[in-house]
Parts: sequence; C-alpha cells; structure tokens
Amino acid sequence: MKKIILALAFLSYFMFAEEVKELTDEQINTLVKVCESGKDFTNENGTVKYEEACATLGMIYENILVLGDLGVKQDLAKAFKFYKKACDGGYARGCFGLGGFYFEGKEVTKDDKKALEFFKKACDMGDKESCTLAAVM
Repeated sequence: MKKIILALAFLSYFMFAEEVKELTDEQINTLVKVCESGKDFTNENGTVKYEEACATLGMIYENILVLGDLGVKQDLAKAFKFYKKACDGGYARGCFGLGGFYFEGKEVTKDDKKALEFFKKACDMGDKESCTLAAVM
C-alpha cells in the first residue's frame, strides 16, 4: 500500500515535467549556476529562486530517462546533491526528493526513518503529497 501511495505522490511531481522538457542546454546550465551560487537570479523573464532551480535540477538528473533527451545523463549523485541544497534552503520539493531517495534506497542506503523525516519536513513546508506519505509511513 505504501508503494502505491508513494508512486501516486511521485506522479504528481511530474505534472511540471512538460515544462522541463522544453529546457535548452543553456537554460539547464543557467539553473546549475543559479543553484550553485545560492542566490536568486533575475532577468527579463522574472526571478528564479535558487532553491527552486536546485529542486528542478534534482528532478532532471534523477528522471532524465523519463523526461527524454535534454542534453544531460542520469546522475543520481548530482540529483541527490541538488535536492539536498534545495531542502537545506527551505524548498519543500527538495525535501520530498530526498525522502524519495531514502525511501527507495537510491544512491543512499534505504532508510524509512530518514525518508519519513524528509517527508515530514516537506509537509511542514506545505507540500501535500509529502504529508500524505508521512501519514502512510
């Protein structure tokens, strides 16, 4: 039952995958620079928060096989690093991503307690899917 609910929660995470599929190499490189700088980026199109850039990169590097060719290869270590930076910056989807890594044992040892910790943290930040996962766990 937990796995079914987790799968449904992760599917909701891909709702913005269509937007991600439109990113160019240059835009992905900009996201990397923004994330690594730890500072928000503003241009004529608006402002990108560094935490959001990091979480988006985490999703890209984790799920590139599903998203298609964006000019990068799947790299779970990078995905984990980007999710961590997003979570440390207070971005719920970064914590959600980390929870998924610990729940599934991707790039880290499977650890339901740590997964629950990150899902609760994301829930406290207002992420409803994380609240559902935390409750089920």
